[in-house]
Amino acid sequence: MTGACIVTLASGLDAPYGIAVDATSVYWTNEGGGGTLMKVALTGGRSTTLVTGQSSYPTGIAVDSTSAYWLNEGGAVMKAPLGGGQPTTLAAEPTDHGGVAVDATSVYWTNPSDGTVMKVAIGGGGLATLASGQGGAYAIAIDATSAYWGANDDILKSALAGGTPTTLVSQKDGPDASPNLATALSIAADGTSVYWTNPRAGTVMKVAVGGGTPVTLASQQPGLFGTGLAVDRTSVYWTNLDEGTVKKVAVRGGIVLTLASGQHAPDGIAVDATSVYWTNAGITMGDGSIVKLTPR
Repeated sequence: MTGACIVTLASGLDAPYGIAVDATSVYWTNEGGGGTLMKVALTGGRSTTLVTGQSSYPTGIAVDSTSAYWLNEGGAVMKAPLGGGQPTTLAAEPTDHGGVAVDATSVYWTNPSDGTVMKVAIGGGGLATLASGQGGAYAIAIDATSAYWGANDDILKSALAGGTPTTLVSQKDGPDASPNLATALSIAADGTSVYWTNPRAGTVMKVAVGGGTPVTLASQQPGLFGTGLAVDRTSVYWTNLDEGTVKKVAVRGGIVLTLASGQHAPDGIAVDATSVYWTNAGITMGDGSIVKLTPR
């Protein structure tokens, strides 16, 4: 990519997967090394460990203005201050490599093993079930009104307040239909459309938030088995763990551009107004890194 600058913000990491950014820092979880939550400034420098001893393999991460939220595979939804400090258990619930998202009031997550989509207030309290019977519900995305996820080969949504889920796309009948597919390992939403990856079909897809005909934004993308997908006003970005690449395509479709290649198992991805950030989970422990590309 002409004019692009790729910078390694942190290296020597043990299997970083989830990643999130705010106005000052990049945050991520390490599944190895006893399980840690870490951050580094957007401009680079020394990494800071915010939480240690998350031996239940922390996965996924979301941040708001004060806290980071993540899932412990052993069965907890966690919260910790962005500046570091004692973590709080918001929910002692099974999570099993689900996805997590946060808004001004609540934390939302999926549990692929028991097929639920859940939420809890950011300050803790009673749990609410948005949906059950959602086999294979891994990733989750939210906008101002709804939560979105993939399950049972479908793309679904529910109001943030709860209610009967709506099926937006049945991939059993769609252009990239594939039976027994754990759909949407990655999903994102921008208030207008929902975007997801179909790893079996090797496609990046979108559909309007109100439903309709799904659109294929990118095809012939084998190996979309990571969890990385992000969207901004103009483009959709994803990681290809098997290929070792980071790519993008315009939200309206078009030519797929490779932003980076030769990456060590790229997985989580995030964007801000200037840059793209991703985790390299690494081939072996200690081989992981946090990478930034700017400009886009």
